[in-house]
Amino acid sequence: KVSPGMKFGDAELLGVPNVLVAGRGLADGVVELRDRFTGESTDLPVDEAADAVVARLREQYAKQDAIELL
Repeated sequence: KVSPGMKFGDAELLGVPNVLVAGRGLADGVVELRDRFTGESTDLPVDEAADAVVARLREQYAKQDAIELL
C-alpha cells in the first residue's frame, strides 16, 4: 500500500498537470481540482469532476500547442 504523500510526490516528478483530491468534502459530494502549474484550486460537485478535468486538459493542451507554434 502506498501513502497519498508518495502518490503526490510521484505526480510531481512525472509532471502531472492536475490533481483531483477527494478529501473531507467527499462526504458532502465535493472534490477539489488543483492545477499544479498555476496553484489554482476549485471545489466541484463529484458528478461534474470528470467533465471539469477533461475541459481543463483540453484548455492546457490548446495553450501548449499555441506556444509551440510561436
